Amino acid sequence: MLFLAPGDVTKGRVEPISWMRTCEAYAELGMAVTLATLRIRRADAIPLDEVWRHFGVERQFRILVFRTRLDQDSSLRSFRLWGGRVGTRLAFRSVRAALLSDAPTEIVHARSPVMLAPFVVLRRLVRRGRRPILILETHALPTDANAWIVRSCDLIVVNSEALAREVSSRFRIASGRVLHAPLPPHNPVTRPARRSDARAALGLDIHAPIGCYTGKMTREHNEFLLETAREVARRIERFRMLLVGGNPRILEWTRRRATELGLDDIVILPGFVPPSEVGTYQAAADVLVYHMPETVGIFPYTTPAKGYEYQAMERPIVATDFPLFGEVFGEDGERAIRVVDRTPRGLAEGIVTALELPDGGGPMTGRAAAFVAGRTWAVRTAAILDAFG
Repeated sequence: MLFLAPGDVTKGRVEPISWMRTCEAYAELGMAVTLATLRIRRADAIPLDEVWRHFGVERQFRILVFRTRLDQDSSLRSFRLWGGRVGTRLAFRSVRAALLSDAPTEIVHARSPVMLAPFVVLRRLVRRGRRPILILETHALPTDANAWIVRSCDLIVVNSEALAREVSSRFRIASGRVLHAPLPPHNPVTRPARRSDARAALGLDIHAPIGCYTGKMTREHNEFLLETAREVARRIERFRMLLVGGNPRILEWTRRRATELGLDDIVILPGFVPPSEVGTYQAAADVLVYHMPETVGIFPYTTPAKGYEYQAMERPIVATDFPLFGEVFGEDGERAIRVVDRTPRGLAEGIVTALELPDGGGPMTGRAAAFVAGRTWAVRTAAILDAFG
């Protein structure tokens, strides 16, 4: 199994979690797994030897690093050029092995059409039955320019039912070659820590009502969340908002903006936390908060793994509306409170409602925990392999 990661695993943030978990799950099924990753210059990169502990993943597979001239500010075109270059090197290796040895057929699982394209072209040199098996995983609708790659793959893996239907229809692919494999929680589902224990570990006020957002941070995200915190604090005494994550630049901007809004005593910014430790912050919260701006490219198809992770924590969830809300959280109030008014005031209203739920929203959080109980990376990966019969 060769997994083509469309970035640098030492980035240590949200995107590589699914790469590492997928490779771990393949390895646990007895496969020899290599994760191919691009090395990108970053001031806050973690050492390669630390990625296992950082993500809480067992060292059961190999990580193959390709050095590039990319940095975190490089253009999309540059990323594609380097991705294609690395994909070509790996495709030549794969095809050469298929032609010259009796090694088992290689499965190539890619998160990037550009990196997979050389495999599509070069595997034609290999007779059927020995050709590498190609899997493309996509969380958004591929572009028409990549249609030839999509149609040439043995399996397309998507994260939502809606996207599965659209890929099948748009590219005229038999539904059996498009697999809806929903994302599991980022971390293994375990009983969350008691709220009091989590707060004691983090030094947080045991009595303060706390909302918590963990995940991707941009100025647009954080401006929205800061304004939300200000709205809630006007109505709920001693309210605190935990915003967990962020690179040094966005954290500097957020701290400055929080001061401008008079939120220094309300917003808590722990900074970036290793994914394996995020659960402690989520467990410390009374309410878990989710928001994605409509400007994010995958907004029409997003089924955030963060949403599933939240549901495992047995805390009320408040989320601004997004197109596939029902796939992730069910109907309004089923497993989360749906905020149709996608404004800071609307989200603040939802948080206040959640804080006032009787019994801490037990019925809703119980349904959420039960919903994600069986969602694991092992189950997802086994479903991908089963799709080949």
